Amino acid sequence: MFGSSAFAERAFGEASASAPLVDTTAPTLSAATAAATGTTTASGSVTTNEAGGTLYRLASRNATESAATVKAGGSSAVAAAGAQAVIFTGLLADTTYYGHFLHRDAAGNDSAVANTAAFKTNADSSTGQPSFTPSASRTLRILPGHGFSAEGGFWDLSNPEKPVGSMDPGAILDIPLDWAAYLADIGSPALARAEWTVVGVQNVSPVGVGKITVLFAAALNGASVGSATCRITTATTPQVVDERTVYFKFEDK
Repeated sequence: MFGSSAFAERAFGEASASAPLVDTTAPTLSAATAAATGTTTASGSVTTNEAGGTLYRLASRNATESAATVKAGGSSAVAAAGAQAVIFTGLLADTTYYGHFLHRDAAGNDSAVANTAAFKTNADSSTGQPSFTPSASRTLRILPGHGFSAEGGFWDLSNPEKPVGSMDPGAILDIPLDWAAYLADIGSPALARAEWTVVGVQNVSPVGVGKITVLFAAALNGASVGSATCRITTATTPQVVDERTVYFKFEDK
């Protein structure tokens, strides 16, 4: 009986010793930097303490970004721990950006988002991107969305002070913006890009589908008015750049 018990204990000990360990420790990022290398490009670097997995990167005009937003940007494999060099492309000239990084290791653990200090792309000395004055027919249609209601439905871009809707401050918002009339007015088949800077709202994650842009956001506590400034680049030759602000009011619904 004693011999059998000793054998069982030894066998159990061997089985326990051979059980695989589960990695539940997220990587740690540090020394996040970014600097412009041209009118539409920048270089960046961040240091990770762990090898393997995927490094996600994003340059945006917001000082901070959510993990989901960063993971929707570019990515590259992490071959070894240490400094990871990246390149940001498709930026706007003479524009302030911030770099954002996230490392997801091979076990699926996400690091915290690491944000860089602000950097500014080089000014474009060419005249290939003219701006223009809004006409009365250039409108942005505000579609019904969750937690948001429009006062009217069309935003006249020649009137930058017109409040266009109200938000439920306790709701997660989706605000669909329809650019079809705007693009038709300037003769562009599509938007090349639309970049957002927001005031009074948080966790903004714009998604573009054709000629519709959907803003997902939540109102900041205590805010009564918010705004979303969109810098638009058209898919024309030459490209046209314009920047307009849509204003919102927060109220209980």
